[in-house]
Amino acid sequence: MTKWTFAALLLALPAAAQAADPINYSIHQHYVSPRALGMGNAFVGVADDYNALFYNPAGLATLKEGEINLKIQVAGSGNIIDFSNQLKDASNAADKETAYNDVLNKNYGSNYFLRFPNIGGTWARPGWAVAVIPADLSAEIGVHQQLGPTLTVEGYQDTTIAFGKAWTFFADQPAVLHVGTTGKAIYRGYVLKSVSAPELVNNDKFFTPEDAQEGMTIDADVGALYSWKAHDQGGAAWTQWARPQVGLTVRNIADWGFKQNYHIYNKETGEPPKMERRFDVGGMADLPGFWVFKPRFALDVRDIGHRYWTFKKGFRTGVELLWNVRWWLQGGYRVGLSQGYLSAGLSAQFVWFRLDFATWGEEIGTAGAPKENRRYVAQMSLSF
Repeated sequence: MTKWTFAALLLALPAAAQAADPINYSIHQHYVSPRALGMGNAFVGVADDYNALFYNPAGLATLKEGEINLKIQVAGSGNIIDFSNQLKDASNAADKETAYNDVLNKNYGSNYFLRFPNIGGTWARPGWAVAVIPADLSAEIGVHQQLGPTLTVEGYQDTTIAFGKAWTFFADQPAVLHVGTTGKAIYRGYVLKSVSAPELVNNDKFFTPEDAQEGMTIDADVGALYSWKAHDQGGAAWTQWARPQVGLTVRNIADWGFKQNYHIYNKETGEPPKMERRFDVGGMADLPGFWVFKPRFALDVRDIGHRYWTFKKGFRTGVELLWNVRWWLQGGYRVGLSQGYLSAGLSAQFVWFRLDFATWGEEIGTAGAPKENRRYVAQMSLSF
């Protein structure tokens, strides 16, 4: 594998975390759902399918039937392919150093994102779920200035096994409480490294697995959902058309880091950064259905407690319009605001085959210097 491919796409083993400026100030998500991203990633108060395992495990208690989802997902910023082609052309130039310098200078201040491969499966039943995600590789790439134009890469390679369980309380009361927890084991490889143009030219093995940071963590998420049943009397009459539900999730509750190292990449490796304990709160309202459609509104504030959190980065809201023509033909349309930027998505399922698409804006700047990185995700899955 050539060095330009790794730098642009990070489709190789992670490298060492060395002295490097932050790629950007985005908040890395261990797990993402295209369905949630399309509606602004506001899903804590919804949590009504297999994705509840990672968004709000309390939602597993609300599942009406079982579901198996086997997925392959790819996500990236719209400019990643053009940038990788520029790097490839530079690697074939007669004067490679000049060509690399030209590419980095041309793209100074730009940011790129790729998440692929992301493959896994989830088996969810009413009250519990289990997921195995063998590979989830993501990369943030930025072009900055140090002593000269520099390409900086930050990447995560996660392998995850998770099990969730949920319970229902006060089922015979007007308001019902669901609580749940997800236990997860994650083995992570991590890279944060800067590369100058001369290093791209002179060292074919600048990115090497011998420099990897890696480790395993065992952690848990806990969540709660509080929902109101529909009533037609008194002050609760509004629940006939709004059907509200509110949720709370605490993710990475222990947050003790990737302490256990099995030295998969090499015998001497450091520890990846912690996942960070985060608090998510959200709510949703199921609105009256019409014809084959079922609309809902959702609002979340996510990632409270993360070192890069601001209210703008945490604020998510969206609407979803599910449609169901027959049991074998269904889907949904979504639109929302994610971190202040437009998001949109759609899905369609024919029998067992499902396609999901979404676009969203990721806030990669700071409160004083906001900056959007437009991203896209597509997922193919078997869902039955």
